[in-house]
Amino acid sequence: MGGPRAGQGKYAVNDPAESSMAGMTREIECFGRIAIPSAAGVGQARFNGDLWREIIDKKSMKAVKKKSSRDGIFHSLSKEMSDSLLTMSLEDMKEVRKKDGEALAAQRKAKRRKEELAKAASMEKGQEAFIDALYYHEMYGSAACWKTAQAVDRELAKLKTKTAKLEALKENIKMRVVGLGFSDLATAWSKDGKEFTPHHLAAHLKTIITATRSRTIPAKPPIPLPERKALPSLGVQAHDAAALDLLQLSKGTDFEAEARRVRAEREAAGIGDPRAEKQQQSRPLVDKALLGKRLEICCDYDLDEGGSEPRWCAGEVVLVSDGSNIPIPGKPRAKYKAGAAVMIHWDEPQGESWKDSAVELLPSQWNPKGIQLAGGWRFDL
Repeated sequence: MGGPRAGQGKYAVNDPAESSMAGMTREIECFGRIAIPSAAGVGQARFNGDLWREIIDKKSMKAVKKKSSRDGIFHSLSKEMSDSLLTMSLEDMKEVRKKDGEALAAQRKAKRRKEELAKAASMEKGQEAFIDALYYHEMYGSAACWKTAQAVDRELAKLKTKTAKLEALKENIKMRVVGLGFSDLATAWSKDGKEFTPHHLAAHLKTIITATRSRTIPAKPPIPLPERKALPSLGVQAHDAAALDLLQLSKGTDFEAEARRVRAEREAAGIGDPRAEKQQQSRPLVDKALLGKRLEICCDYDLDEGGSEPRWCAGEVVLVSDGSNIPIPGKPRAKYKAGAAVMIHWDEPQGESWKDSAVELLPSQWNPKGIQLAGGWRFDL
């Protein structure tokens, strides 16, 4: 803009501004209980040279004539002005200290509030993570979990789409990593923006299955609370350390109880369904193997106040359609195709029509998650 000479004689850095701040920082570091305005005042006075004195030669008691020799602004004042300044400072000292104390108290209060908000946010985040871990821990002990390499191959062969295979593999990996807390067995889902294939994740899952066999399965997922780092120790543990461990243990118990309470409230409100999560990944075949098995069917319940709502109803399979044995309701001569429907003996019959009735089991309605609609079906766990 102004040519190559425009910057000559100009500061290329912000040292002058930083020097004043550095002086205040130094005062606080050396004198920890000094008030912030006082520390700032000392730093500013030192940077500006307000209290500098003219350099005096001790032998001649005369001022040494040097270019850098000068009196600071305070010593340039007349005796009356400097005395007046000191008197005013002494008179205002108590009020200034009072205001400084109030400002410091307000700052500490704001800092504590900020820490409390950060802690609350951290606890809420940890609570969500623990609720997820609870679901995955329960899934590990259910039919949704593939426990052997052979089961991985067998169940993947039943899933028809790449999306379904990837979802099932990810869920099985999370059962170990999130649910059991084996974070060292975690893996990424993609690399360089490219999603890993089912074959890649299946190989990793088999490695995890092998590694898990030599480990103790925890009774519950790990609680995400900060802990003291485990370090080598000599002698007997100090009472303070033991007390801190007990305090942290009590916090963990409260944290877990609160997380389980929140989870129960959500499930009561229809958010989250542990039974759906524990179902096997692939849809079972509708054949004689279902005889005697217990199923849950999502049915429309008529409400006393009018309308209806979907509810899960349980019962035992007493007959499987073979193309000739289960009539279609409302069509006496028509029969369900083989493997299309079952006859269920309901646990809680609602009149004669509900004692035993035919239910069509649509492949697309197997173990629906999220919004429940009539026609959904799954095993009664």
